[in-house]
Amino acid sequence: MSTPPPSEGLSLAAVAPIVETRVLVDTVEIFRPGELDLDPDSGEHHPGPDQILYTPR
Repeated sequence: MSTPPPSEGLSLAAVAPIVETRVLVDTVEIFRPGELDLDPDSGEHHPGPDQILYTPR
């Protein structure tokens, strides 16, 4: 991939596909650990399922 001479410059429309596919590739999910569940057979607490607070669309 070659870059144009500085006199031509780059438009946002030309750069956006490169940024979106090569730079901004991570996704974020925010969660809270689930409450502890009591196992009645062993009497031990085990972590419950995580509570998802945010997932990008």
